[in-house]
Amino acid sequence: MILSTLDAVAQAMSEYFRSSYNDKAPEITISNLVNSEGKSAIDENTDQIVITLINIQEERNVSNGRTSNLSAPYHTNLYLLFSSFAGKESKYTDSLRYISSVLSFFQHNHVLTHQNSKLPSEISRLVFDFINHETQQVQYIWSMLGAKYSPSVIFRARLVPIQEQGTVGSFPRIGGLDF
Repeated sequence: MILSTLDAVAQAMSEYFRSSYNDKAPEITISNLVNSEGKSAIDENTDQIVITLINIQEERNVSNGRTSNLSAPYHTNLYLLFSSFAGKESKYTDSLRYISSVLSFFQHNHVLTHQNSKLPSEISRLVFDFINHETQQVQYIWSMLGAKYSPSVIFRARLVPIQEQGTVGSFPRIGGLDF
């Protein structure tokens, strides 16, 4: 579910960038910033926006009845880092232009639905919130990822349901407890 959600976001963003930049549109990729050897996972020859999942949290404001129905889906918030990288043939200013376009994309596409994107059928809509971080928090995030800073922005994708497609066994209710 998470990967198909990120794929839908990347595809919608790719279409937006192609309409804005024509042939000079950066690639939109879903990737870590650093590989398992601690080296950059970013292709230095390509202009790109990299989408990295940096956190998952359960949405606690949704009454999903998980205490009485263990097969009910989790409703999650995905924290997505959008990083802009200019290839060797580009300039830092191109990277700034691309990150500005990411902001513009979410300004025009605050909510992704089945009408404006190819969301998985289990998701009716994705709502994006801009996440503000102080400079120290941004430094912490980039250090945690093991990467060198590049122009970036974090958005929260709200209410992504996560549910196993297989059958989940039922558990008997615990009786005899008075609260």
